[in-house]
Parts: sequence; C-alpha cells; structure tokens
Amino acid sequence: ARKGLTDLLDVQFEMVTDANGKQTIVIKGGGNQGNA
Repeated sequence: ARKGLTDLLDVQFEMVTDANGKQTIVIKGGGNQGNA
C-alpha cells in the first residue's frame, strides 16, 4: 500500500484492472476493521 492517505485511513487500496481495461479501486479493511 502507498504511504500517506492510506495510512491515515488505516486501509489498503488495490488498483484492479478488469478484462475490459476498466480500473477499479478495491478497498481492503485495515486493522481497525479486524482484518490482518
């Protein structure tokens, strides 16, 4: 994960590109949400 904004939110962002080339940002829960 990138440093900065993601650290403040305590989450991880993952950029995913599907078969059509469309980019989607997937948000994975951080420690506050009980995910390792």
